[in-house]
Amino acid sequence: MRTIYLEKAMSTNEYIKENASAFSHLDAVYTMCQTKGRGRLGRTWSADGGIALSVFIKDAKKPILIPLCAAVAVYNAFQKLGIDNLGIKWPNDILADGKKLSGILCEGVKDGYVVGIGVNNRQTMESLKDLELPYATSVGILGYNPLEEEKFVVTCIKELQNALEMPCDELIDLFSNKCVNLGKTVKIIKNGKEVVAKSVAVSSDGGLVVEIDGKNETVVSGEVSVRGIYGYVE
Repeated sequence: MRTIYLEKAMSTNEYIKENASAFSHLDAVYTMCQTKGRGRLGRTWSADGGIALSVFIKDAKKPILIPLCAAVAVYNAFQKLGIDNLGIKWPNDILADGKKLSGILCEGVKDGYVVGIGVNNRQTMESLKDLELPYATSVGILGYNPLEEEKFVVTCIKELQNALEMPCDELIDLFSNKCVNLGKTVKIIKNGKEVVAKSVAVSSDGGLVVEIDGKNETVVSGEVSVRGIYGYVE
């Protein structure tokens, strides 16, 4: 496992995608100054005050579960470093106090996958407000000392390795136990249209099983956003 630190990067995910042939399984790139990062569904995310970490995955037993592996890994890394009272918002946002602490973007590349992890670490309430991120929080805002970036990176990669090697049913169970959406009424947002549903379970392939008009169907992370009825979660 090789880790590259960049003083500044447009996007750590793009860095790996452009240099994938030079990366081995669980090699990683990280920076605290990312200028043009992307989140899910084309959203932007910059790392001013945060951590942008991307990990290359070459050998995955079940690639479709990589987003769940990443969520469990980041959740466990936070806990190992003393940050508690967290939850996972399907498919892979890490929440604290009902707000987003970390987001994850998984992308396919030649011969593998890139897991991009963004962590809000040193941002203040004022800086997040200026960025118009009302549903975001940071390690500092939560009252913890900001993470030591290198220590978080090393811990997170180790937890990702553990999650990738975990039996699929164990991974689904662990994810489900931490998932804040399950059992709640949610809004499914696709192509600008909203549908109210009840989240029922996490499927064996990592989708969210929801009940709509008395019938169950499974939605996948690349197609939809899931929000609470009254806000980001609730």
